[in-house]
Amino acid sequence: MSLFRPAALVTAALLIYACASGEMQLDSVDGDTDVGATPAGSPIGSESPDVAFLRAMIDHHEGLLFVIMTAMNNTSREATRSHAQRLHRQRTAERDSMVALLRRTFAVGHTPRIDPADIVKADSIPNREGEARDALFYRILARHHEDGVRLIERHTGELQDPAVRTLAEQLKATKETALSTYSTPN
Repeated sequence: MSLFRPAALVTAALLIYACASGEMQLDSVDGDTDVGATPAGSPIGSESPDVAFLRAMIDHHEGLLFVIMTAMNNTSREATRSHAQRLHRQRTAERDSMVALLRRTFAVGHTPRIDPADIVKADSIPNREGEARDALFYRILARHHEDGVRLIERHTGELQDPAVRTLAEQLKATKETALSTYSTPN
């Protein structure tokens, strides 16, 4: 059993409580239910493209941080563990700077959320043996970066704030550079 499963259960319980109490509501667009939540009374689609991008990218980073934490505790090679620790520091700083930008520029707060799919990915790492854990971590990492590039490309044309546009370009370049060092399965 993963050490992080209790944390995921607590997160799910808090989300359910917040929804039941009316403090939060589940997002639903075109009949699809989004796993995330917005403050009650916030109309879906009412936020600026810049705010929507920052929130999505913050959550994207939070999911990766969850996977990285699992890898740091379950990899077989010291080099992989060291790389995961370095990534954790870098991605935490990026996430925190995006949260600060959101507050400073748009006067909007956001509590980072972990996508349940990232919990499943993280939970799959300890189920492997030896170096297979490391290999799986790098496959998950590569796919996560690919998803991040697609997320950035989806939002780039709508971004209005110069600082957010610059951030998106920097994040995309970072992810593409990282992808050039990872290999993804066919």
